[in-house]
Amino acid sequence: MAKAVEIKLATAADFFTIESIARQTWPVAYGSILSKEQLVYMLDLFYCNQALTHDVTQKNHLYYMVFLEGNAVGFIGIQHYYLPYTTKIHKLYILPQYQRLNIGKQLLDFVSQIALDSGCNSLNLNVNRYNSAKMFYEMYGFSVLKSEDIVLDFGYVMEDYVLVKSLV
Repeated sequence: MAKAVEIKLATAADFFTIESIARQTWPVAYGSILSKEQLVYMLDLFYCNQALTHDVTQKNHLYYMVFLEGNAVGFIGIQHYYLPYTTKIHKLYILPQYQRLNIGKQLLDFVSQIALDSGCNSLNLNVNRYNSAKMFYEMYGFSVLKSEDIVLDFGYVMEDYVLVKSLV
């Protein structure tokens, strides 16, 4: 049976917790996909306080924390109108010990509703081509739009699929 979660809009006070969840989740999600050096580089790049603050204040990202029995167990980062009428899911991570409890589906249901409430009619996200999370998104109704390589510093590359889902 699915456990009910509480989802709250994150504030700057939550950024340390977001970073902590990412640092616990990424080695499990990407440890066999990325080198240790790339993993550390990307965590430092995307989850430092400065990067999260920039996401919210300059890029119009919204972060939501997910709680189970009062404990922060995950987060999602989104941006409405990333593309016309499209909400982009930039980040979605749940602590490994809380995965497979239907929390991810509850987060996607939540984001689907607030996307619709904001006037968006589709969701978009990137997922690493070698990440098993792709199957989760496909089960939720996402489909592959295209492949995309995003080149980072030091020759690192994010090898992604762009996934989309219509909400109407």
